[in-house]
Amino acid sequence: MKRLIVDKRDHLGGNCYDFITRCGIRASRYGTHLFHSSSERVWNYMQQFSEWVPFDHRVRGSVEDLNGDSKIVPIPPTQETVNLLFGTNICSEEDVSQWYASQLVPPKHGVPSDGEEAAL
Repeated sequence: MKRLIVDKRDHLGGNCYDFITRCGIRASRYGTHLFHSSSERVWNYMQQFSEWVPFDHRVRGSVEDLNGDSKIVPIPPTQETVNLLFGTNICSEEDVSQWYASQLVPPKHGVPSDGEEAAL
């Protein structure tokens, strides 16, 4: 079976191209690219073509808690975020919903008039 691969750059891989820097770190030349699939069939097929590096994507943000102390927390907010910032012990989605309801500040005129009222 013959295949013809055409790429205008001097390397294969298009925007997914990565390389090892002089310091030995794998880097993406054109920005990070992730492969996602919940299909075992697709995953098995793709493994034929490359060695895959496991990657766990987690976004964190630095914010101040109620005491003004800086904390690194998950973004978007999760149970862990609420527990870290507000000293709660939320353990379930039901607890989160109840906590959010207890914190809700109704808009002054029924509909939020700006971003701050919408956030509250």
